[in-house]
Amino acid sequence: MQRIRALAILAVIAAVAVIGGWWFLTHRSTDSSIAEQFPSVAGPCPDNTNDLAGIEGWAPGAGKAAKMGENGSGSMGGFGAALGGSATTPQPESTGCRILAPQAVAYFAKVDKLRQAIPDDGDPTALGATLTDADAVFAYVRDRIHTEAYPGAMRGQLGALASHGGSSADKAVVLGGLLGTKNIPARYVHTRLTDADAARVVAAALAPASASTDPNAALATKLATDFNVDLAAARTTFDTARAALQKRTDEQIAAAQTPVAQLAKQLADAKRPLSTADSQRSVLLADVRDHWWVQANIGGAWVDLDPTLPDARSGAHLGGPPSDPPVTSMPDTLDSTVTVRLISQTLDAAGLHDATVLESTTNTQDLYDRPVSIGLGVRTNGAFDPSKATEFVPSIQDTTGDPIVPDASGM
Repeated sequence: MQRIRALAILAVIAAVAVIGGWWFLTHRSTDSSIAEQFPSVAGPCPDNTNDLAGIEGWAPGAGKAAKMGENGSGSMGGFGAALGGSATTPQPESTGCRILAPQAVAYFAKVDKLRQAIPDDGDPTALGATLTDADAVFAYVRDRIHTEAYPGAMRGQLGALASHGGSSADKAVVLGGLLGTKNIPARYVHTRLTDADAARVVAAALAPASASTDPNAALATKLATDFNVDLAAARTTFDTARAALQKRTDEQIAAAQTPVAQLAKQLADAKRPLSTADSQRSVLLADVRDHWWVQANIGGAWVDLDPTLPDARSGAHLGGPPSDPPVTSMPDTLDSTVTVRLISQTLDAAGLHDATVLESTTNTQDLYDRPVSIGLGVRTNGAFDPSKATEFVPSIQDTTGDPIVPDASGM
């Protein structure tokens, strides 16, 4: 699934780098001015935004005087000159304006065309505008968001769109959100899957995505047709590099077999055996058992839309009847969370002591593309040298941007 994506992105980067490098090397000047790094030609001067002569009702002086090139038009003397008094010596109008040379304009136009070729499917609103109706939205989520086997909602709409993957709950969130951009009412329902249906979901999660549903196939086609990118040559280069990497990986795995086997024996002897394929499969089956999908109001009727399996069709869903009444938003109990905890460790005659001084818990989907910052402010007499401080004030900057700090006692 990621193969064409990697080729396409590499092609874009290579094209921009080669063109940009050639252009700067052949056109950069020895002057330090950034403006002179770009080739230019003589051209018309832009309109003067400070020109007041054309504003209806403006006193005949400031604008007219400036238009005539007279000095001191902002003073009483200049104002009087514009009304017929003695005029000062006119200043010649500057005509030394320059504009970007045609080759520079063409270069930036090509860069912009390359940028537009990259699909912006991480923006739900922009993506929704490209989808015509409920059927198109359903097909997009079914085909472009790969089903993965984990419980609950971990990535949310933005995370699932960015990674092109998600659980049934996350895919339902994406589907409901995209339907919302088309003003199509949606609600969420769930049920418990049978062993057979759960096995089908796990099989879909473990299967590689089909090349025909690769979200980057359209990008690859566009690069090949619009920018003459030789995808076959790029694929050959990529396959050669991948084969070399695979060979090194196989050699390293073979070298690690002996110590791994020894470790496995030690764990088994200690009654802590490594998990097997069967035990891992049991975990995956349990993770997908609680199943979610969407019902959309189409033509006045609520229609089941379950995009979990690659052969899913509108009007059908996995599992039996809904376990509970439909809801308009996913329950918070489904959200996965991450807890950041700051622990203070002190040493005294009795030994080491750990104490939690601060912690912050955030939904994983709220962490998409957002950092969590940890700070440790020095508190001792305003000192800025941590080596001389004895008191500190820790803080955690969560996704809201508001710092979480302890009480006045500090640490």
